[in-house]
Amino acid sequence: MEMKADIAGKPKDTMFHKIYIQRHENV
Repeated sequence: MEMKADIAGKPKDTMFHKIYIQRHENV
């Protein structure tokens, strides 16, 4: 629910989330 609002109201947050997920996967 919050994620959808964040992506719809915060496009920059989506990029940050993508990097965060990639970093987590790298570990």
